[in-house]
Amino acid sequence: MTNNVNEYAEILSNISDMNIEESTQFLLAAQSKFLLEDGSPASFLDIVNILNETDNNNSITVKQLSESLTKLINEDSNQQLSLEKLVRHTSTIGQVTRESGLIIGNSLRTIYSRINTIDDSINALEEIGVDTGSNAETVLDSLASKWKSLSEKKQQDIGLVIAGRYQLSRLMILLNQMNTENA
Repeated sequence: MTNNVNEYAEILSNISDMNIEESTQFLLAAQSKFLLEDGSPASFLDIVNILNETDNNNSITVKQLSESLTKLINEDSNQQLSLEKLVRHTSTIGQVTRESGLIIGNSLRTIYSRINTIDDSINALEEIGVDTGSNAETVLDSLASKWKSLSEKKQQDIGLVIAGRYQLSRLMILLNQMNTENA
């Protein structure tokens, strides 16, 4: 199979509620923004397969996933993000909250941007031994590895600083599930 965007846009359109134009725009933007976990660029085939597999194996739709990812594509940050991790984070939150991909994507965009750019977030994370010098996904992984050992009050305090009041519940869901489901 070739890496023809039209071919994969048609496939994506067939497995989602997106039309061909939306699928094409999404695939082009996603390919330019996301990497695979191994650091290689995500191909159109990779994107379609990851979204479809997640839809098939979880209670979240391709449309929710693509809406969430679109919010992250439009994030101002230049950091390259892992497609698989973003899909897992969206799926983890979405399966619990049943919210739209737009809401989930907005929450992840907020969390990712605040996690290593807000001084209070950086200080709170460094206080518990989390290195904030990496991208947001790596910082979240490190935080998740320490999460269960923190008191409930400390979890709330850190969560509030990182996510803010409006995204706190989504961050708490994500971090509580990351160790149990390998999100």
